[in-house]
Amino acid sequence: MDFDEAVTVTKLYTQDGLCYLLIFWLTNSFDVFIYSKNKLWKGKFSPDRLKNFSKNLQLKEDDYFARVKRCLTEQKDDYSYEFTNGFFYWKRKFQLSVIIEGFLPLDKTTYADPNLVEVLLKINKHLKEKVNVLQSTIKTIKIDYLEHLNDTEDFVNLKEKMEKFVCQKYRKLIYLKKSKVNMIELETIDKIDDQTRESLLNSQENFTITDRPSLIIKTQIGNRN
Repeated sequence: MDFDEAVTVTKLYTQDGLCYLLIFWLTNSFDVFIYSKNKLWKGKFSPDRLKNFSKNLQLKEDDYFARVKRCLTEQKDDYSYEFTNGFFYWKRKFQLSVIIEGFLPLDKTTYADPNLVEVLLKINKHLKEKVNVLQSTIKTIKIDYLEHLNDTEDFVNLKEKMEKFVCQKYRKLIYLKKSKVNMIELETIDKIDDQTRESLLNSQENFTITDRPSLIIKTQIGNRN
């Protein structure tokens, strides 16, 4: 658990005025110091108390403890806080009713330890260190992002060039294929024309050879008459 999560200071308003809660959170319990009207009170929320309250509210212990932590680390509009008769209460407000979700007994103490100001200074120092670490992490992430962005831009440019080159090659190949097809078609037409001419010539020669005897016969018959 991080330091700013393990130690919290909360400003709360109760029916008796303003108070500050200094809480040291443990796994299933917490120690609390309440500063109110220049007086210091201390108390402990034990695991047994956690078990009983979660059972009464029919909640799992983890869920109930998380709810307690939320309402005691920040002033909630749907909760009321009471500090009276040596007990500290937190109550859930509904439209027509109020449910006591938890309370703990407090003992008045004259010790000024822990000192609230010192604790706040420690929390503030820890948060500053945490911010510095986060800023450094963000800076590193930003540098990595810019590097990857440049690599991505280079890749996109290379991809566009390759696509353009492939497209040109493909168009050239299509043009060559089309030209070859056209040449084949022309050669085929020329062959057909040659065959047609040769066929016509053969037909004319056959006609001339077969018709001459008939002309001779006809001439001879005519002479006899």
